[in-house]
Amino acid sequence: MYNYKQSGLGNIKLLNGFKLHDTPYGKSVTIADIKGLHKQIGTALINKQGLLTNDEVRFLRTELGLSQKALAQTLSVAEITVRGWESGKAKISGPADRLL
Repeated sequence: MYNYKQSGLGNIKLLNGFKLHDTPYGKSVTIADIKGLHKQIGTALINKQGLLTNDEVRFLRTELGLSQKALAQTLSVAEITVRGWESGKAKISGPADRLL
């Protein structure tokens, strides 16, 4: 099992589809289908019960290729609001959560 911390989410555990390697700089991992993995993670996040966490908001925004400013404009909120969601200083609202 591999804890995929590079996603920015602390709870992603891979059972297969990866290989661990020893390098001169330490351990390294190769993931067979990173795009497919990220699509699966995104699908799981948008279908989960409850509001998105700060790390989940950041993951989805990044996967959508949006800056904080662009996401804020898309959701009709202030950029500082998106920063608050991603830093954990503010909870995402229900309507913004559903739109994202």
